[in-house]
Amino acid sequence: MRTSPDLLDEIRGSIAAHARADLQTPIDGLLLSKVTTESTAPEYSLTEPLLVVMAQGGKHLLLGDRVYEYRAGQCLVVTAELPVTGHYIDTDERTSSLAMGLVLRPAAIAALVLQAPTERSSRGTAAVTVIDTGEADAELLDAVARMLRLLDHPADATVLAPLIEREILWRLLTGPHGSTIRQIGIADSDLSHVSRAIHWIRDKYAEPMRIEDLARLSSMSASAFHRHFRAVRP
Repeated sequence: MRTSPDLLDEIRGSIAAHARADLQTPIDGLLLSKVTTESTAPEYSLTEPLLVVMAQGGKHLLLGDRVYEYRAGQCLVVTAELPVTGHYIDTDERTSSLAMGLVLRPAAIAALVLQAPTERSSRGTAAVTVIDTGEADAELLDAVARMLRLLDHPADATVLAPLIEREILWRLLTGPHGSTIRQIGIADSDLSHVSRAIHWIRDKYAEPMRIEDLARLSSMSASAFHRHFRAVRP
């Protein structure tokens, strides 16, 4: 297998060639970002469950009182819809920030969960991490590079993109982020229940809301919802 630096070079070239202002690509769920200016002013956004692989430059992300930084060769995993602020770093007109994003679909992850190595820890004994960062290993980068090659071969993308997406998800499930990713695909996980409430808050933020109503939406008692909502931590 090619080395991580070689793979990053290829990924950078693909992103630079295909990135658009709206982030979208012809491959469903595949996003590309090219930013040429560094800004210290916070940018507010609402994330969705997403894998981000940073190929060049970096980003500073803030959720609550937790700060995350990820740079070239690293990845970010987000497992729920969350309001975050952030800005790009190590970026200027000569060195763009280049990143690939892949939407994390619960149904696609659920199809792989039962085949992934069994979790040794007991369910519910630890807080659920909704954002995670770390190094992107060569196996993950190789799959990302092959996904990006399909942008130059649209006739192949319809058949091969879902297969490579499945491989990327498998690499995540069997890697250091496995326990984080697994929560997206388990229908009865704490994260899946709390995500219903997060989704409602996002859409109805201007309306009055009660803990009891959010708990009912999450199929929990008020005390259980409060406990699990606090456990879903950055």
